[in-house]
Amino acid sequence: MAGLKLEKLSKVYPGEVTACDIRELEVADGELLVLVGPSGSGKTTILRLIAGLEEPTSGSIYLAGRRVNDLPPRRRNVAMVFQSQAIYPHWSVYKNLAFGPELRELGWRRRLYQRLARPLHLLMGGEADARHASSRQRLACSRELRERVRQTAALLEIEALLERRGSELSGGEEQRVALGRAILRRPALFLFDEPLSSLDVQLRVELRRQLKRLHTRLGATMIYVTHDQSEALALADRIAVLKEGKIEQIGTPREVYERPANRFVAGFMGTSPMNFFQALTCGVCLPPACSGAGETPTPQARSASTGGDGAWQLSAHEWRVAVGAGWWHGGSEETAVVGLRPEDILLRRPEEPPPAGNLPCAAATVTLVEYQGDACLAAVVPRNTHESEKEASQEWPGAVLLGKALVRSGLKPGEHIIAWCDMRRAHWFDGKSGRNLRPTSAT
Repeated sequence: MAGLKLEKLSKVYPGEVTACDIRELEVADGELLVLVGPSGSGKTTILRLIAGLEEPTSGSIYLAGRRVNDLPPRRRNVAMVFQSQAIYPHWSVYKNLAFGPELRELGWRRRLYQRLARPLHLLMGGEADARHASSRQRLACSRELRERVRQTAALLEIEALLERRGSELSGGEEQRVALGRAILRRPALFLFDEPLSSLDVQLRVELRRQLKRLHTRLGATMIYVTHDQSEALALADRIAVLKEGKIEQIGTPREVYERPANRFVAGFMGTSPMNFFQALTCGVCLPPACSGAGETPTPQARSASTGGDGAWQLSAHEWRVAVGAGWWHGGSEETAVVGLRPEDILLRRPEEPPPAGNLPCAAATVTLVEYQGDACLAAVVPRNTHESEKEASQEWPGAVLLGKALVRSGLKPGEHIIAWCDMRRAHWFDGKSGRNLRPTSAT
């Protein structure tokens, strides 16, 4: 196996369209790096550049310390698994697995034999002896390859499918066969281009776990492309978040999710989008940002946390949530933006006890409830005089916030509730640049 390094790598298409612009990216030996980003962010282009299917406009690609820009794809020792598996339908699974290695190994042995051994056999024993020696080479190769195919099939749990035709396989079985072909190649680097995106949810989860186990067993260097944030968080040793061909942030799944580098990363990562508020000051001299993570203000500092005399407000469309000065972490920024994930907006009925911590809150009306097994994800709007869900959603277009409640609460559309904002887990961003104002703080 081998590590990978990209230096000042760019790809510009005609019309000055920049598909990727990577200053520097290193993938350690044995690491599984996931490239994630919206469509058009350059994920597949980066894979194609590494594999040699595209030529970079500028920059260098190093594999195992060797610059490979000028090497053709077949000499880079890279295996690529695509979304489309390209299984030969009329061949058995065994033949689909063995075809590539057989061509490569027999081709190499035949070339070596033609150059070195065959002239000696012809000189000493004639044409018949040369043909016999050639058949012995093929037989030896066949025995070794059969054993490798059996071992790979056992690793992927497809031993029972070896005699089945490609046309008789399910989507998940086809993907396992495609993965087996890549493993049999014995590459220095595995490249995966959204290989699970065409499968159903349950099968995707199953194969995702199998791929993770496979990575651990092989100790292989892998780069995996996906637009599914949950898949990226589940699979990766590290995640690189891309936007318009550039890396916005690279780090462990926990770092990217809990300490996003900027507003784009915060909004993109997570199965439910983050809620964003403008932090509006109310003419009060606010304290500088606290240095610690998740600090709770003193009772004096947070006395106005839930009252109308808050030192500042969370503002989004028609939302106005009064917040005490002790919760301020925006420093001297006058255009700070606060981000709260749905799990950090706690929904309670008015008669239920509030969450601990004297958190700021606002009255709201439920417009939509999604059951998620362990919790309910609810869309809420500021409380108004309209009673029906339809009228409420029409009155406040774009003003919907997402929050979570316990399943046993049984929230229903149209209910009046209290939305509590857990400011201990808030993310703070510069309103102009979008950068994280507290990048080293844990949430």
